[in-house]
Amino acid sequence: MVQNVRRCLLTKMLLAFLFIALTGEEAFSARIIPTVKSFEKTDYKAGRQNWDIAKDKDGIIYFANTDGLLCNIFGEWTLHQLEKGGNVRAIHAENDTVWVGGIEEFGYFFKRDNGALVYSKLGDLDGEIVWKVIAYENQIIYQTYLGLIIYDKATKKVKRNTYTEEFWTITEWEGELWAIATGGIIGVIRDNRFYHREAFTEQVAEVRQVFIHDKRLFIVTFNDVFVYDKNTLTKLKLDAKFKNVQFFTGCSLNKSTLLLGTVTSGLISIDYKTGDYTSISTAEGLLDNTVLSLKTVEDKGVWLGLDYGIAKVEFKKTIYPIFAKGATYHIKDIGNKTYLSTNKGAFISENDQAFQFIEGSAGQVWRIRAVNKVLYMCHNEGAYKIINRKLQPVFEETGVMDIARFGQSDYYLLSAYHGVLLVKYTQGKFQFISNLNVWGNPKLHYDAQADCIWGDTKKKPLVQFQLKNDKVNIRLHENMERFFETRAGLVFYNGMILMAYEPDANVFSKIQQAPFSHVAEKGIAALDIAENNGAVAYIANDEIKLFVTLPDGTVHSYEKFISSVKYDLIKADPFLNLYNNELRIATDRGVVVFNLEYQSSAIQEKPVITSVNIGSKGMHKKLFFPFKDSTINLMKGRYDLQLQFASPYSDYEFTEFRYKLEPYDKEWTEWKSKINKKEYTGISGGEYQFLLQTRVNQSIIKQTSLNINVSRHWFQNKWILIPGIITIFLIFAYVAFLIIRAIKEKAHLSKLAYEKRLKQEAVESKNEQLIQFLEIISHKNSFLQDIKTILAGMRNSEACRCVKKIDAELNNEKKKFLYHKLFSENSRELVIRVSKDYPALTDNDIRILTLIRTNMSSREIAAILNISNRSFDTSRYRIRKKLGLNHDEDLNSFIRNL
Repeated sequence: MVQNVRRCLLTKMLLAFLFIALTGEEAFSARIIPTVKSFEKTDYKAGRQNWDIAKDKDGIIYFANTDGLLCNIFGEWTLHQLEKGGNVRAIHAENDTVWVGGIEEFGYFFKRDNGALVYSKLGDLDGEIVWKVIAYENQIIYQTYLGLIIYDKATKKVKRNTYTEEFWTITEWEGELWAIATGGIIGVIRDNRFYHREAFTEQVAEVRQVFIHDKRLFIVTFNDVFVYDKNTLTKLKLDAKFKNVQFFTGCSLNKSTLLLGTVTSGLISIDYKTGDYTSISTAEGLLDNTVLSLKTVEDKGVWLGLDYGIAKVEFKKTIYPIFAKGATYHIKDIGNKTYLSTNKGAFISENDQAFQFIEGSAGQVWRIRAVNKVLYMCHNEGAYKIINRKLQPVFEETGVMDIARFGQSDYYLLSAYHGVLLVKYTQGKFQFISNLNVWGNPKLHYDAQADCIWGDTKKKPLVQFQLKNDKVNIRLHENMERFFETRAGLVFYNGMILMAYEPDANVFSKIQQAPFSHVAEKGIAALDIAENNGAVAYIANDEIKLFVTLPDGTVHSYEKFISSVKYDLIKADPFLNLYNNELRIATDRGVVVFNLEYQSSAIQEKPVITSVNIGSKGMHKKLFFPFKDSTINLMKGRYDLQLQFASPYSDYEFTEFRYKLEPYDKEWTEWKSKINKKEYTGISGGEYQFLLQTRVNQSIIKQTSLNINVSRHWFQNKWILIPGIITIFLIFAYVAFLIIRAIKEKAHLSKLAYEKRLKQEAVESKNEQLIQFLEIISHKNSFLQDIKTILAGMRNSEACRCVKKIDAELNNEKKKFLYHKLFSENSRELVIRVSKDYPALTDNDIRILTLIRTNMSSREIAAILNISNRSFDTSRYRIRKKLGLNHDEDLNSFIRNL
């Protein structure tokens, strides 16, 4: 039943995951292969030889180079020359000072607040070479073959001490100044005397270096390494391989490991307790096999000064190789042993020691399988049992790529070069039964629950083999593509999702439980799931995917970090697995390991802003880490800034950066892994903060910052801005006042224009009424005048009386008053203006003016005024004179334009 299958899977997933805490030097496994990064002269732009190395409190690395003092600030190289520009042979870094000794002079470099190194010469050398510089008590000691040059830091004076002996080298050991004399004498220098303590019992070659390891003094000579504990002097027992090796330098890496630099054999790492060693030479990436100097970086790695170039060797990192001797196809863990199947043969590692070749296995080893406690090797020449690292052939007819057994029977399937073969195990050999004619060299797996063997040819259909008596029935599952053997159990894949098989119903169903349900992607070629559901890893379309469930329940992806490994995958048949909190990936070079636990616990350091390049109007200066002042203060002006930054972690870690300059930038940049510098142009007065964040291996985010203060011009000062703001406010208020007043004036003018228009319309209306009234009066007067003329001709008293009444009507004063009132109200402004401008005009003149403006004819006006035309012409003449008109000016036009 499906439920039974799922219950089985869940039971396996509930098994506790055995986490191995890797701390201190215990993090080193003997099979971890160090990684090497080399630097050419063209990389650091200085001389080829590097005689000594020092590290200061800020993590900056210094090299005694043939061209001067070479400085590495987390990947950024700078060269500082002595006064005479000569060779530097020995250096010592202490606080902000680097003490240097060369061939022609000696002195020191002091680190200013801006990070720049400034040289001060203490003296010249006449035919001498400084081979060692150390700090002892309150002194700096420069050691030459002829004696010691001592600089007293309190008095700032230099003195030279000479001795009857000549010294190979000196060192401080447990509070005393020890020296090795050229005669093979070990002793202490005290009170300007050399006190003998021990002598070499045999002829000793030149002593090149001494160092302290595990509270003992190690003396490196050209031919041997000696160990002195203040009581006895013994020779270090080295592997016979190093019998003819010449040594040049040495140092201590950690409590159990010491490092030796050789003349022609590169670097040798020796576990002092076990005697195990690792050799690193040009074959592993060094540019030169002559190691002149060494300087460890905690216990993570070591810098090498070479006769040609520089190298950095790293032992600790999140992702690292554990095997690099051939393309690896399969990894098998059995107890405390790990087996590798490679194109060079089979290899074994026991108790995490270095991988050893299994004799007789040379060739293509495709898989190593454990079948019922028996270990089989699938080889291009057949199948072999592995018994105590010895090989016993069990099938030699053709090459075998995989093997599986039908339960407890004697029948097996071999995925061979010539097809899938059914064989029977008898008398210590596999006896051929039949060829099942299934091709494609399928991967095989026995499923105890379904009592069958599954065959995975990397494409559809999935093949199912079932044994019936001594014959095999073959069933093809057209919709299924692959199966995967995971730590959480056997799962099937239909080309998109993971499924479980129900043998009773012969059906496949989707697995709903996490993390199986999280995997839904085409093209999956390899997959593993941790027993505790903590991690899911798979390869799909040549991309490596890794999802880890963090303690807070969130799922984190490390896809980008491990993406660089994808180029080394064996694309035809990739392999990976999860084991002991590690992801192991088989590559065409060997095996690399991604340590999940180290990833989450070791990434703690902040990023480093290594330098700031400042330019302004032809001026350029460069400031360096560690920037003693938390703020870089710049004068008034506009500046172009270039900030360079780095991560203190290994180049092999996947490091991403993002940054912003507040308040210049509003948002963070996107995460970028290839960018380590940023430029800003035209930065003017203000206070800025450059924020830099790193995310190592897509894990914990760490941040650092640098303040930059550019002095403001007077017009940029915020206090100066207050009067300006007030002035702008007042100007704005005044402009607003003008605008409001203009709006009000416009409204007032609009109102006046509206009122004037209404008044004009009223005037025009009245004018029309007046004209109509005047026409009526004119007709009436004309009619009365006609009647008067008729009556006057009758000459009787009654007629005379009627004539008088008509005259009275025509000259009625009320009618004149009405004319005046109507015309004066209708032409009030005209009347006022004309009366003011022309005071000589009478009321009758003004009446005539208003009547002339109505465009009536002279005859009509005369009729209205009940005067003759001649009298009207006379009135017009008087008015012209009073108005002061010339003879050629038209009175009517003048009046209408008033």
